[in-house]
Amino acid sequence: MLDQADFTEHSDKWVHLGLFTLLGTLAARIWWGLGVFKTAVLWLTLLAVGTECLQHYIPGRGASAADLMADVTGLAMGSLLWRALRRWGQPRSARAVDYY
Repeated sequence: MLDQADFTEHSDKWVHLGLFTLLGTLAARIWWGLGVFKTAVLWLTLLAVGTECLQHYIPGRGASAADLMADVTGLAMGSLLWRALRRWGQPRSARAVDYY
């Protein structure tokens, strides 16, 4: 069964997830405390939708709801990753009063 498995079949989903996790992490790092993080995530989500729509017009490519879901999941994972890393680096007493 493993001999017949195609491990590259969904590799593009991993690429989408990885790239948008990076974008989500950078967005959280740069814009979280400035009050524009939600706007940045909205624009990055629109970027994901736009790139999927553009793929419809590229020969050999196609728009995919699964790719879009990987993009949005990556944004969420990146944001949560940054928040977790940021809180992990703070002293325990500062974690309770982290409002932003």
